[in-house]
Amino acid sequence: MYNPTRMNPNAPGRNRQRRFDPHAGRKHSDIVAQQGPKCVFISDLAHRITTDRGWKIVHFSGDDFEVIYEYLCSRNTTGRIVHKDGDRCVRVMSGQIFIMVGGEQTVLRMGQAFSLPKGTEHEIATLGTEDAEVIFCQTKDYEDNIEQITEANARNTKMAVVLPTDRGAPQKISTEKARQAASRIQNQRQARERAISASLDSGQPKPLPKIGAGGEEDIPMTAKARLPLANQNVTGSSPMPLGAGGFDD
Repeated sequence: MYNPTRMNPNAPGRNRQRRFDPHAGRKHSDIVAQQGPKCVFISDLAHRITTDRGWKIVHFSGDDFEVIYEYLCSRNTTGRIVHKDGDRCVRVMSGQIFIMVGGEQTVLRMGQAFSLPKGTEHEIATLGTEDAEVIFCQTKDYEDNIEQITEANARNTKMAVVLPTDRGAPQKISTEKARQAASRIQNQRQARERAISASLDSGQPKPLPKIGAGGEEDIPMTAKARLPLANQNVTGSSPMPLGAGGFDD
């Protein structure tokens, strides 16, 4: 049923816009907070050491064990490794990792830990889209005495170095050549406009000229100029309308 009050464009509240909620949606600060390290301070980052799969910070190194924080970039795997004399415990601080032991895969998320006694063949991998932060509590110099069984897939995405290209410096265009090119294009446009105007005045098609490299008319090329429409050449203040016959061309 038609409601004149509701359909009236001047009805109160009809043109009222919805009020924007400043707390709605996803804030830029939330997006930035999900990138980069979350579990270390700026003072710790000054002592970081670059690795093949990210970087690490040695928090403690004693006579028997060491505590290492490591930032693992996405799409990385250590390959299958084993330490015959050392023990290791890994705890995830942010993100998640995968640990493969004896053909079984274990997913470790934030706050979870996993123990790797000596002689345990294992493999650690990260997600393809998310970095991870882990804490290793392990025997001293654990990384120096690892036996690599399968090849590792290390890809340091955070420490990538931009290599110089071989394209060289861009070539500069001469000002005089640019001026000549602009003049040549302008001469071509003017020559075509003159040919079209002449054909409209005579009522006969005229070949359009071909412009040479120097800007002058060179060799004519065959091109049919558009004939005027019906009543298009009529002079006066009120010519007859085109009508259906004006679309025959």
